[in-house]
Amino acid sequence: MKARTWALLAALLLIPALVLAGRMDIRKPAYEQVLRYEGEGYSVKDDIQIGELGKGKSYYFDTQLTTGIDYFFHFQGDVGVRSLRLEMFDENWELVAQSTGTGEPASVTLKPEWSGTFHVKATLVDCQGEMDYWFILAGYK
Repeated sequence: MKARTWALLAALLLIPALVLAGRMDIRKPAYEQVLRYEGEGYSVKDDIQIGELGKGKSYYFDTQLTTGIDYFFHFQGDVGVRSLRLEMFDENWELVAQSTGTGEPASVTLKPEWSGTFHVKATLVDCQGEMDYWFILAGYK
């Protein structure tokens, strides 16, 4: 009975550690991309967004952009991700920018002609499993 209790306790502690390990793995390439964009003169706008998506699913968020400022948005997955798409829409959901192709990573640069709320749609087009980890960076200069 005692051995069974220890095995159950070990399993309960190990499962969250494995889940967090996958999330930690995606942070390394995210920080590498932060350094690359900072080297190009950009400042990272917000915290790094990290999550997981199912194959063919999308993640949406809104952002406030100001006219005349150069922005970048970078969407990247871990090693199991095969294809991503990144699209940006204005306040009326009119497409204003999108990544070219459906490769990995997907990035968009934009210098808006007006200030306001813009919508970002990040789609995990294809991955090895049913779902996978990703991150999104945003910045300006």
